[in-house]
Amino acid sequence: PQQQIADIKGQRGITVQTGSQFSWEHVDFQLGAGGHAALKRKYVRQAIVTGINRAQMRQVLYKDIAPNLPALNNVIYKNFQPEYQAHKYQPHGFSQRKAIQLLRSNGCTGGPATPSARNRDIYSCPGVGRLEFDFHSTAGNQQRELAFQIMQAQLRSVGIQLNSRFSLTALTVTLPTRNWDIMLYAWVGSPEPAGSVNIHRCGGTQNHQNYCSRPVSRLLLRSNETINKRQRAALLNRASQLIASHVVTLPLYARPTFLIHDSRLRGALLNPTNSGPTWNTEQWSFVR
Repeated sequence: PQQQIADIKGQRGITVQTGSQFSWEHVDFQLGAGGHAALKRKYVRQAIVTGINRAQMRQVLYKDIAPNLPALNNVIYKNFQPEYQAHKYQPHGFSQRKAIQLLRSNGCTGGPATPSARNRDIYSCPGVGRLEFDFHSTAGNQQRELAFQIMQAQLRSVGIQLNSRFSLTALTVTLPTRNWDIMLYAWVGSPEPAGSVNIHRCGGTQNHQNYCSRPVSRLLLRSNETINKRQRAALLNRASQLIASHVVTLPLYARPTFLIHDSRLRGALLNPTNSGPTWNTEQWSFVR
């Protein structure tokens, strides 16, 4: 969804259906050998997520096309699902002062003593060097480019530098190489949560950030063998809670979805899953 949808909604003869979907934007940190050494330090990751104002980001990106879009605080369930529980993916909330405090208390030097939009001083930390990271995402995607600019400005205020490394092949080529620092992208899912297992378990085929927690893996793999729906949801929520405590990813929001069509088309119905808009075409008709 891009901001131009706001203009389309006002056009005569066009219907815009809006709803939630099982696609969620997030920021991943590379924990493997291909990433910056500083990202393997939990306090650095904590400082990064603490310095990001997700509410401001949502306000800028979605105020005209999806006002009141909530923050997402679960990496398995979405806000609109009954199984959803909110977990602390920003353990200190948003606080630029706290972000600086985390860095200085761990011996980092060279950055600002207080947050400042004009700051150009960047912190360096013991054993891992300068906090300057390459930030990858999809070139040509206006919403992601704006999201990066917002995060870049917010983190520069606390002495952390993000460098844009946007490309057309960020997700198809760069992501699976696992040779990157920070990546902004979306997972496209469905009401069935089993797809989350290989994203977050140790050695998972889609675990491109090289995150590995044995307790999390055990919970996820047990969920694959658990038939009882309530027990399964409890296992998956516990896994999400542990992932939050490890500060390895920052979920942003479940993206809104839109179905835009000629108002004379009858029967088209927005589907929030990855089945696409043509899932019920046998019920469509066109009124002239």
